[in-house]
Amino acid sequence: MHGPGDAAPARPAAAALTAREVDIIRLAGLGLTNEDIGRRLSISPATAKTHIRNAMRKIDVHDRAQLVAYVHRSGLGL
Repeated sequence: MHGPGDAAPARPAAAALTAREVDIIRLAGLGLTNEDIGRRLSISPATAKTHIRNAMRKIDVHDRAQLVAYVHRSGLGL
């Protein structure tokens, strides 16, 4: 448990992500849908979704809004 003066635990570093996951979450950070990401990278929307889900698990975020915030906070945004 954390006290009032304790810092929140740090999120895992982007270094845990593959290069493809970084590419895809950058695009998600721009607001692109899985379909948009798929078209841009010539992959299926399902593959984009899988990469996003794996990245979210690795960096311990639980929804797309948290993912977008992580991309911007970590300097991964384009």
